Amino acid sequence: MPTSAQVTVPGNHLMVGLLGQRDELLRLVEDAFPVQILVRGNEITVMVTRVLTIHEDYFLLTGGIERWLYRVARKHAGQQEGGWLFTMRQLYEQATHDALTGLFNRYAFNEHFQRLTRQSQRLQQPMAVLLIDIDHFKQVNDHWGHEAGDGLLRKVAEVIGDRARRPLDMAARLGGEEFAVLLEGVTSAEAWALGELLRLHVADLRLPHPTRSFVSVSVGVSCSGPDHFIPLKDLLEQADRALYAAKREGRDRVVGEWEMAG
Repeated sequence: MPTSAQVTVPGNHLMVGLLGQRDELLRLVEDAFPVQILVRGNEITVMVTRVLTIHEDYFLLTGGIERWLYRVARKHAGQQEGGWLFTMRQLYEQATHDALTGLFNRYAFNEHFQRLTRQSQRLQQPMAVLLIDIDHFKQVNDHWGHEAGDGLLRKVAEVIGDRARRPLDMAARLGGEEFAVLLEGVTSAEAWALGELLRLHVADLRLPHPTRSFVSVSVGVSCSGPDHFIPLKDLLEQADRALYAAKREGRDRVVGEWEMAG
């Protein structure tokens, strides 16, 4: 039976019937999105050719193209599982993840914040950001080299990723040794406690440091809603001020923006 699928892209709708028409389908995908599709035997590789817009990113992240291609694969492979190899996951990783740590990148973090804010406003529930910085990270690179620094980033990132296991939470590497965790539906006290748990878990690893006993992290906490939601820029600035206060007070601690005098 002929099958149809629809995808919405900025400005127009594409309807494809008879998904078995592989070549036409792939051409339409290339026309609609900034991707290049390579077909070698039973392998389809999709590569991003430019930075995605919000609408393109949303469609790709929800697996729209992947579902299209999977239906084509099933038809051409005689309904056999695994008949085709899809590397759409590479597309997702390139667009939204940090290559070194595997956490989400700043772009994905910013986009998810907008979606989570809209949902939190509808449900009238709070949200929070943890801003995390590895203490004296530069000294690791200076004394032991960038390979050691990269290894440390990966180990700390694993702990940070464990703090964002719920479906709407997100852990991201914002750049350098700075990370962030976006938390859905938590009060300021709960967010602070989660930051303290994260700090303790890093301390429990007892990772070596060239000038201190062990590696530690400092955490700044900022909250938004449910009565008043603030833009991401302001939320991060508040968390950054709290993080700076944690460092000023001696590092290896958690500070909430509400704890700062003035």
